[in-house]
Amino acid sequence: MVQVLADTVAVLAALLLVLLLLLIRLRIAALGRIRREQRLRPAAQEALGRYLAGSAVAPDTGSAAERDVFLTIAEEALADLRGGERDRLVALLSRLGFTREAMHALRARRTATRRGAAETLAALAAPESAADVAAALGDRDRLVRTTCAGTLAEAGGADYLPGVLAEARQDAPAAPGAVASVLLAVARSRPGELAPLLRPDAPAAIRRIAVAVAAELRLTGLTVLLRACLDAPDDLAAEAARGLGRVGDFGASRALASLAADERRGLRARSAAAEALGAIGDPASLPVLERLLAAPQWPLRSAAARALARLGGPGRAVLRRAAAGQAAAGPLAEAALDQ
Repeated sequence: MVQVLADTVAVLAALLLVLLLLLIRLRIAALGRIRREQRLRPAAQEALGRYLAGSAVAPDTGSAAERDVFLTIAEEALADLRGGERDRLVALLSRLGFTREAMHALRARRTATRRGAAETLAALAAPESAADVAAALGDRDRLVRTTCAGTLAEAGGADYLPGVLAEARQDAPAAPGAVASVLLAVARSRPGELAPLLRPDAPAAIRRIAVAVAAELRLTGLTVLLRACLDAPDDLAAEAARGLGRVGDFGASRALASLAADERRGLRARSAAAEALGAIGDPASLPVLERLLAAPQWPLRSAAARALARLGGPGRAVLRRAAAGQAAAGPLAEAALDQ
């Protein structure tokens, strides 16, 4: 027994030593990369700056290290450049072979390599890479798929939209943030493409993201579908109510008032509906909001008070009466009047 324990300790000690040596090696390699970038970055930045200022001389990117550093600096610049300067830099990177290398790397075995290639192609958004980026929508790695979907949504054209939306449906449950970025890109250029994702037969995960995007961008053409979402579960209904309020959809006032007054619904949905009524500014919502000002739940009273403050004179008159009384909504009414 003692010998077995001794052998186990020896094995664990050996493994610990191996891990320690591996960490040291990784640390040394990382420090080497940092020092190499610090040494090469100034010259690369200067060369890129001269080229963007109008120089006809392309920057020299001879060694692999120089190419890595130059690509890093170029991607940083692409995030800030617009118009002709951006097009000129993209053309330079394609001429220097960076686009072709990224397209090839997008089919690499290593996941990290494919992720880096997808990010590079997203930064470049070069038309010649669209077919390779579209093929990567079927990649086994979720981050590669969503990055490529975002690239095509931004610059891929209408022919690639079915694949982009199919990828969004696939990854919405596990990567809602990444899919939201994809749908934002789609909606900015083709808002009507979100319509199928807002319908009741759409999967819940993608429908929730589509509603949030429609609300954020105030897509007036989708208000009828947003109204239908008010009958959905509370989290979705709350987001739809927020969107209708941001759009200022008078046609939704009655449905929002019903939702706000419905005691069977959750506080989040009811409060969002009350806030939306204030944002829309329909005087017909005044009676509902006045009743909600006496609701037993503080979040609902607070939302009603803020909404009444936005309804102008009649709403503020209700708040003044509440502030003068002894009701629980008195302090909330005073605070809303001071806004």
